[in-house]
Formats: sequence, C-alpha cells, structure tokens
Amino acid sequence: MCAAQTKKESETLGGVMVAAVLNVVIGAVAAFCVLAGTAPVAYSPVPKKTDGPPPPLPAGIWYWPGGSGEGDWESKEAAFLAAQPGKLELGDGDFNAWALSTFKAAPKAPAAAPAGPDGKPAPASSPPSFQALPGVPNFRSYGSGNAADGYFQVAMPFNVTVLGFNLSVLYQVRGTFAAGAQGPKFEPFYTSLGSARLPAMGGLAGMLFNKLAAEFLPADAVKKYAGPWAQYQSATPGNAVLVLDRQ
Repeated sequence: MCAAQTKKESETLGGVMVAAVLNVVIGAVAAFCVLAGTAPVAYSPVPKKTDGPPPPLPAGIWYWPGGSGEGDWESKEAAFLAAQPGKLELGDGDFNAWALSTFKAAPKAPAAAPAGPDGKPAPASSPPSFQALPGVPNFRSYGSGNAADGYFQVAMPFNVTVLGFNLSVLYQVRGTFAAGAQGPKFEPFYTSLGSARLPAMGGLAGMLFNKLAAEFLPADAVKKYAGPWAQYQSATPGNAVLVLDRQ
C-alpha cells in the first residue's frame, strides 16, 4: 500500500516538474520571439563627426546605422580591386552606396497562376510555413583607428513569415578583424535579432554570420572580391571608415 502510494506521488511530482520545465521553455521562446520582433532603440550621436575620438556608446540593445549611401563607391571599388600597396579608406557611405546598387529589394508576392487547359484557374500553391526575405544591408565602422577599440557593424533587415504571420526583424552583427590566410578575417563578438541579444557561444556568432553571408551575398560579388581581399594584411575600423592596409 505504502509502495503504491509512494509510486503515485513520485509520478505526480515528476509530471509537475516536467510541466514546470516546459512552461519555462515555452515562456523563454515566447519572450525571445517578442524581443526579436521589437525594433532596437535607435541611436544617433549629436553632433556627428568623422574625425577625432568616437562618441561614447549607450548601454542595452540599440541600432546606430551607418551613413547614407552617398559615397563614390565605383572609384573605391576600382581602387580596392587594384589592391595597390598602401592604405585604402572605405567610408560608411561607400559601403552603403554599394549595398543599394548590389542588393535587390525583397521579391514581391508571386503572380496568380495561369488558367489550366479547361479555363479554370490552377490551384494556388500553399504559402511556405517559414520564409525569410532579406532587405538592403547597412554598414558602419566605429573606432578611433586603433584596432583595439573599434568594430565593424553589419545590419540586415529581414521580412520573416512564420505560419502565415509576418514579422520585420533586424539582424545585427559587430566584430573586429584578425589576420587570416585569405585576407583579414571578420570575427563577430556581438549578435542580436531585434531587441534580443544572442549568446556568444564558442563561434556561434561567426557561424551564423558566415551562413547568412553565403546565403544572401550575391555569388558574383564573392567571386569578384575574394582575390583582392586576400591581398590586404589588415582591416582597421575607424570613425565611419574602414582602413585596409597592404604592405
């Protein structure tokens, strides 16, 4: 009798513990989704300066976009591809002007299917349960020109569809550059989705960035820039400028 009662109480306690764990997991996932769908706080220092020390950074999750795409990116691209010895400065405006001309807007919804042989409209295909369409990325450099206190930021907006629900999400990654066999290697130390900070677990940020870059960066751009990039020894973020150096 006592053994049966003890077994029943144990099963009840186990069920309560499992339910509690599931509630915590579901709550954490729901909270992350809410934060991911919440735009980060916009930040813009005043006054804006391109020389001197960089302005202090705020705490929390925020988004500080790089300069508008008004740079002369064609001439900077030509200089980059030439990979001449010396330093090459690429401003935020250069990167963002290049992005506006390289990345296409998110594709529109597909047109209605043509009518079948019998004149009746063909059955519409069911929408995907998950879809992530990228927008135009934004680039920004921050720092004083000293590799120890600067970083390079890439921000990519996504229009995400999950089970018929649409969500606008901003992916941000910040990192520094280290020497690599194929030119300066980008090493992320910060990643966020919307207002949710992603944990920096053993190379996870770098793996995610590399996966997204491989998925959405135009293949012709990768082929075009990989060779010249390998000729540079260092990339140092400055205040609104990334300085490439080839010895």
